[in-house]
Amino acid sequence: MFGNQEKKIEKCIEKQKVGPVMQMVNGKDETLLLKAIAALGQIACEESYNALITLLRDQRPAVRACAVRALGDLRDAKAKAHVIHLEKTEKDAEVLSAIHDTVGKLRSQD
Repeated sequence: MFGNQEKKIEKCIEKQKVGPVMQMVNGKDETLLLKAIAALGQIACEESYNALITLLRDQRPAVRACAVRALGDLRDAKAKAHVIHLEKTEKDAEVLSAIHDTVGKLRSQD
């Protein structure tokens, strides 16, 4: 079953369909959740961007780190302010590492 969901995510990325991926972001399986979040970074639309910004406030560090990386993959310059703001309060090393990498990507967009 999990393999089917991964294939569904891949198809959504190919077709740039955000709806089914958004449903997986609300799922309970963390592995699938992280894959769905990463997929949002490859589906360039306002809905993906907004979902990723919201996920920056998730209580789970792995989710925040994945959302930060996905924002970097979107390469939307608007995301830089959100990521930099998160850096001011973030304590988790994995998330901080993702922030530093992403800020570098987003600065190259300036």
